[in-house]
Amino acid sequence: MRSYETAQRSGARPITRVATASEPEMLNPASGRRMDLPGFEDRFVDFPDYIFRITDDIWHKRDLEYIADCYAEDCIIHTQTQTGVVTPTRTVIDATAATLESFPDRRLDADNVIWSRDPDPQGDYFYSSHRLTSKMTNLGPTEFGPATGRKVRVVTFADTKARNNDIFEEWLVRDYGGMVVQLGLDPMNVAKELALQDKK
Repeated sequence: MRSYETAQRSGARPITRVATASEPEMLNPASGRRMDLPGFEDRFVDFPDYIFRITDDIWHKRDLEYIADCYAEDCIIHTQTQTGVVTPTRTVIDATAATLESFPDRRLDADNVIWSRDPDPQGDYFYSSHRLTSKMTNLGPTEFGPATGRKVRVVTFADTKARNNDIFEEWLVRDYGGMVVQLGLDPMNVAKELALQDKK
């Protein structure tokens, strides 16, 4: 794998640097592969482009069914409430739709994507860590209560393992505390209510 600097010196096109590229630039890359991506769709020029573009397709173009094309059916998802849960793609699609009902104008701005290509007995996979800033308005009920109409800005980290165009393991961390405060709710009261629900 070539670093950005090595690619510059060799005259090859560098791998996408998400943190310093504009959204229009990332959505319209020059055609042709910048790195070897076995099993991935031809439209992706490099692995950061894959991460950025599937996020745009799903969340901004609202192509929720595309989740079935880029998430393995037996994808393992780790969140702040559950660890190592095998999540069918239909469950991921339904959860995404529910989030968009709560925040219909949600946008996910890519702050950065860092990545590596790692060896594995089942075949090399790509690992990514994607930092995003979500900007959205709460116009529908959430797990924290009825819609508040408030605007929210939340940082999320999505780490993935992907092979052959499929994400097969994902870790998600969101600033739920910051979201609750921005929704105008009391974090302690929300935590107590959610704890009580867990006991039922």
